[in-house]
Amino acid sequence: MQYISRQSQLQSRKWDPFSPVQRVSVDQFGIMKLAAGGMLTDALLDGVEISVKSKVAKWLDENYVHHARVLSERVSSTRFLLGAQVIAGRDDVKKLSHILVVEADRLVRVTLNLSSEIERFIVHHGIVWRAHLTINKFSGYPHVAYVASDGAGSSLLFLDGKQIKTSSQHIDFPFMAFCQAPIGQVQKSQPSYGLLSYKCRKSGKIFLREILQDGSVGGEREIAAPNCLGGVDFAISGDRVLFRVDSIETNSLITRVASSSDRGTTLSAFEKVDLGGFEPDEHLPTTCPVFQDYLGNFHVPVATRKDDKRHLFDVMDDLAVESLTLSTRGFGYTLARFPKKPGMEALAVPRGRGDGTTDGVGIIATAMDQGQLLVSNSQSGGATYPQERLLNHEMPKVFSFKATECCYTRAQVPNTVSMDYVFIECDENGAPISNELLIETWDMPLPTPVVEAKANGSNVTVNIIRDAWFENGRSIFNFDDPSIEISAINYINERTVEITTNSSALAGKKITFETKNAFYWHEGSSTIA
Repeated sequence: MQYISRQSQLQSRKWDPFSPVQRVSVDQFGIMKLAAGGMLTDALLDGVEISVKSKVAKWLDENYVHHARVLSERVSSTRFLLGAQVIAGRDDVKKLSHILVVEADRLVRVTLNLSSEIERFIVHHGIVWRAHLTINKFSGYPHVAYVASDGAGSSLLFLDGKQIKTSSQHIDFPFMAFCQAPIGQVQKSQPSYGLLSYKCRKSGKIFLREILQDGSVGGEREIAAPNCLGGVDFAISGDRVLFRVDSIETNSLITRVASSSDRGTTLSAFEKVDLGGFEPDEHLPTTCPVFQDYLGNFHVPVATRKDDKRHLFDVMDDLAVESLTLSTRGFGYTLARFPKKPGMEALAVPRGRGDGTTDGVGIIATAMDQGQLLVSNSQSGGATYPQERLLNHEMPKVFSFKATECCYTRAQVPNTVSMDYVFIECDENGAPISNELLIETWDMPLPTPVVEAKANGSNVTVNIIRDAWFENGRSIFNFDDPSIEISAINYINERTVEITTNSSALAGKKITFETKNAFYWHEGSSTIA
């Protein structure tokens, strides 16, 4: 009689529980021993194939119960959910979300207005390997860079449906960004330039091209990047560009960054990212790009593993802040900015960090752990992250996910930001259960603005202490006593107004303000002293 162990039956599977990367070790669980056996190659980011699953015919579909929207029923691989490529973006001005879906035989861009589908556009017919979305904040146009097979063994680069000639026929990991206004600010002209990067998987070379203001693409040039997993991603802030790679060194990953002060024309050497003395057992593959926040400060998301825990970082010029610490039973980490104007620079600590806890730039960290999505909202520009909270405690479990590159307001509830997540669902054992790509929008609370009001005869002075702003023409004021009428509003500065009324009995009354624009909706109240 031969004994066949359970472990021997499971160790040959290509996927691992709650992990959309290829399995590389028989004793791997989640992302442990990711680099075992010399398998730390670009193939790791080719994901796992998802076979067609049968569905229960008579039970009420769980996604119907929880209102998750099905974007596609024809997703066959997780590869487009891996790497630093952006596949979900938000146009704050037009109130639209754009999502890229890589199906087995085509690339589709889906445009949504909240829950309503506005457009389903086929970007490319044929096998698409990987894609990246960048929204022009001036025109609102969703540009798509992608790599597609020519059917003869070559992978070619395309931008918005037009092939870009390259020196290599083995292209992968396209990435693109424009020089444009940060989140929460209006882009008032065409971006002055952009950059497009990609990698030759055969040679390992990284290439960079400039995108001119008229939309034309400049010449190809190689950049001096180390041997790396995937390609290079970057963020642009004026003439400054920050580049990041996952360098492969002694069969291990090291996150390295390089900078440019001349629009990417010249780059510094790629230096190991400084984690302030923290020494991880290994760095983990990048799953979201570097970015600039409201003030143009750069943030580098770094995922590491140490002592069988994932330690997830937000790295800035002078800080390496641990945003989340989770188990290794999961894969995927994103940092995103949201439109929260910080305290005035003349009164705040540097870099929009407010008082060190709140009243600063907004950054949100999201990660997946055992099929559950956890988030932590920093209100201090990434200087501190509060206790994480669970997003999908009543929702389907997640096998693989991507989030929009930034948060936004749905203008439905004040002091709230929203974020779109696209994901593949899994079962309790961490196995993908269908070929469906789902999208769900989750709302996350912002701090309630702190306000004080003081009466002086028939006038009342209202001061915002933190976490909101007044805007002339976009702020409204109401008293809880409907007999009180407002005859004049004097905006002294962005946090102080003086309101003239028809009443001298203002003490003890409650005044409420709302400030609402394309990016955020603040509401706060105070009892008048």
